[in-house]
Amino acid sequence: AHLAAGGHKDEAMQVMANGLAVVVRRLYDEGNLDGIIGMGGSGGTSIATTGMRTLPVGIPKVMVSTVGGGDVSAYAGTKDITFMPSIVDVAGINSISRAIYTNAAGAIAGMVKMEAPASQAGRPLVTASMFGNTTTAVDHARGILETAGYEVLVFHATGTGGKTMESLIADGYIVGSLDMTTTELADTVCGGVFDAGPERCLAASRAGIPAVLVPGCVDMANFGGVETMPEKYHSRTLYRWNPNVTLLRTNVEENA
Repeated sequence: AHLAAGGHKDEAMQVMANGLAVVVRRLYDEGNLDGIIGMGGSGGTSIATTGMRTLPVGIPKVMVSTVGGGDVSAYAGTKDITFMPSIVDVAGINSISRAIYTNAAGAIAGMVKMEAPASQAGRPLVTASMFGNTTTAVDHARGILETAGYEVLVFHATGTGGKTMESLIADGYIVGSLDMTTTELADTVCGGVFDAGPERCLAASRAGIPAVLVPGCVDMANFGGVETMPEKYHSRTLYRWNPNVTLLRTNVEENA
């Protein structure tokens, strides 16, 4: 009654999202949920993905969305949600949406029926962060760790990669962290596109697990195409990695 009388749509949607999150997690914990699918516009996507994000990585999650073709990072968070652009609005059925919904139903059904490959059961998990420039070092270290009996999960340090790695550490899945590529810190300082937030590099110490931190690739911050570079960096040393990626050479002050 309060929500209906208040007329605040955003508040009502948040209540619905929070409620869905509780229900979805309860169904999973009770063994009654093997996969989840949703469809909606921006509001429906926000509600549905709030529920999806309560599920562990590996549980099938499909979201048919009108915003599925854009930046969905805020909806996905650090979870493995498969987004399918609806192409047309989700209101009603037409020749286009019928095909999209059929594909979505097939996708979630196939994911649920497909047996997950056998895991390296019992092997303790270690995380590692990597960029192209640190691949050789990470691969060498990974080989040593795997020989010693560990399974190494490697994360591409693209902002989302760092956040996901930190979330798994915080959730207690990880026994050690080989953080060899902390370049996301440079993006946080310089406003780059691979910003993983101010909590980057803190999860391991909070979890009390061994961690090795290396300033890998902090000599650069990542941006989009050269035309997207902020004006204040135009006189700085830039390297055009490809048409969509420009690297900014960081300076002493930024690395202090």
